[in-house]
Amino acid sequence: MANAFRGHSEHSPEREAVAAEEAALANAFRGQNFQEQEDNMSKQESSRAQRKREAYATFEKTVLDLYEQSTLTLEQLNRIARQYQDVEIDSAGSQQRLTFDEKDLAQVCIELEDPSFPLATRRSHDDHDEYWERELQKWEEVIHQRWGWNAYNFPGIA
Repeated sequence: MANAFRGHSEHSPEREAVAAEEAALANAFRGQNFQEQEDNMSKQESSRAQRKREAYATFEKTVLDLYEQSTLTLEQLNRIARQYQDVEIDSAGSQQRLTFDEKDLAQVCIELEDPSFPLATRRSHDDHDEYWERELQKWEEVIHQRWGWNAYNFPGIA
């Protein structure tokens, strides 16, 4: 390019036009790279979120299947749950499964962890917000204190 500008001053309109075009191309390339990086990060984050949901769904299925087979013990539950201690797990992956006796994952786990905790049956007189708040607190206690799961892996839990 230096040869193309022989005889032109350093600030000629032609040189400025070429410099502006080169700058625009460089900016467009940087913008494209930035967008590609953002897209890749978004894909990675989406994939990570999917793995967290899949981990929860797997945990839920494993525990509820064993419960339905009447083979789930407290020791077995704790061993399974501890496998997820260092894995990010997201309850958004729940399949909302209920057992034959209409218990969800939290209720099955709470029942094994603390048999004295009163469980409400869906659509019973105990089925109200206050009960579900107590159950949620108990569930959080189990996952944090007993299993060592991190709070940030569960949406809405501080």
